[in-house]
Amino acid sequence: MTLAIGVAAFFGVRAAVQSQRRLALIIFGTVVFWAGLLGLGRFIGPIFQGLYYLEWEGLFPPAWPYSLAMPLLLLLLFELALPNRRAGAGPMLPTLLVLVAAVAQLFFSVSMLGVVADWSELFTQPSRLLMSHAAALGMSACLVLGAVLGRKGYVPLGAAMLVGLAGVLIAGATWLYDTPHFVFSIAERAPNVFPLLPVLAGTIPGVLVSLAAAGMVMGARRP
Repeated sequence: MTLAIGVAAFFGVRAAVQSQRRLALIIFGTVVFWAGLLGLGRFIGPIFQGLYYLEWEGLFPPAWPYSLAMPLLLLLLFELALPNRRAGAGPMLPTLLVLVAAVAQLFFSVSMLGVVADWSELFTQPSRLLMSHAAALGMSACLVLGAVLGRKGYVPLGAAMLVGLAGVLIAGATWLYDTPHFVFSIAERAPNVFPLLPVLAGTIPGVLVSLAAAGMVMGARRP
């Protein structure tokens, strides 16, 4: 499945280069759907329980390749889907900052969820695992969408969206600095990854997104 997704993404890029926008949209939309399903599908209740009892967890790929691939795929999808509001694209630096933030947020959020699941009762609650991973993926998608909105000329909407998301990331990370002991009973022998993982998953991406929003607004004011 991973190989098929990679091949499909290649043909999607080829279609985009050849100005076959509709075909590229269909391909990238399909790729994003299946990549998201492959990343989240393991946490669907019956699938999760079956994989655990049969010890087939290894059939699903690790999370880190998708932490890099999903923001890139979403960037390409949104670039193709959203129309330009002005001639020429906006500055690329804010988009790059947001892309780095989206990758870091998704990767370290998934890593943090893995640690919490291994050392608390979260492992026995696949529905909450599914919602948590879906929320991490949704945040990454919203970050990329905000960046693309700015590049396409929707600067007020894109900047406002990024500032709001940055606030959510920083506030959420600060909330988790002392481990989520108020939600789950983390074992005392659990690895000491707090507050490092919340900083990497929320604080640093939030700062990068804030800088990107400021750069987006400044770039729009230039003649």
